[in-house]
Amino acid sequence: MLRRYVSVFVILAVAAAVVLSGCGRSGGGSSSLAEINGNKITSDELVKFMSNNPMSKDQVSSSLSQMLDEELILSLAAEKKVTPTDEQVNARLAPIKKVEDLDEYLKESGLTLDEYKHRLMIEQAKINLAETTLKNKIKDEDIKKEYDQKKNTAFSIPERVKADIVIFQSKAAADSAVKKIASGTTIQKVAAEDGLKVEHQAIPKEGTGLPEEITTALFGTQKGKPTKPISIGGMGSSEQWLVMVPGDNVPAVKITFEEAKPLIHGQLVMKDATDYNKMLEKARKDAKLTISEPALKDVERTFRKISASGEAMP
Repeated sequence: MLRRYVSVFVILAVAAAVVLSGCGRSGGGSSSLAEINGNKITSDELVKFMSNNPMSKDQVSSSLSQMLDEELILSLAAEKKVTPTDEQVNARLAPIKKVEDLDEYLKESGLTLDEYKHRLMIEQAKINLAETTLKNKIKDEDIKKEYDQKKNTAFSIPERVKADIVIFQSKAAADSAVKKIASGTTIQKVAAEDGLKVEHQAIPKEGTGLPEEITTALFGTQKGKPTKPISIGGMGSSEQWLVMVPGDNVPAVKITFEEAKPLIHGQLVMKDATDYNKMLEKARKDAKLTISEPALKDVERTFRKISASGEAMP
């Protein structure tokens, strides 16, 4: 429903500190934890990856496994001469920049633009590799057909309103927050007093899947003023309450065919590339992998058994 906003950085950093405390270091600095096909991963890189990657689990081994997978994908793309180009990465970035306030997203997620583009490069490398396994190449007419089916839905973003959002753990806390905000205290200060984080989103009036009560309250409230508290689930002491402060309106956006083309192409490639899974599973088994940290030795065993879908195989 709403983008998950609870940061796991502290949990991950503590977990990393515990596991990595036994890593041998000479004169300080970052030690090498693992090496795959000649590419090393250091303890500093692992901690940075965990702090900037909201999809990684709160375990050091799973984050290291994901980093190894990314290095493997890039090395395999280089081997097959399909390393993503800057043009491909920028083509994936263009429609995102058109829809999202990228600077705001990067600030909130703790990513730099280069780190975000690196993520896009990993996804593009998967597509490029998958495309090498296709028996029939994706045709422009197939892409156009897909676009025409979705141009008024997925590629037509309605007018939105930016909102600062806080979830409170009780009706009393939400009511108190609304009074403070209405009296001139910022929602950021109110949230900080309760140890909560403010989430920033641009929310459309329709097509979100959100309860009508939420969108009606947001679009019906004056800019800079708080909505009334809205219950969003739970019972008794576990019930949660949503308070929003609307900001500027974001104009409607249409993604053109040329802008959508690389996105649709990638989706169609991954849908049809049944042999890509076999390629990646073989690459994992054949990879020259060395785990230097004893506490993470289990990563090698599980890594070689992970399917292309990311699930462990028996």
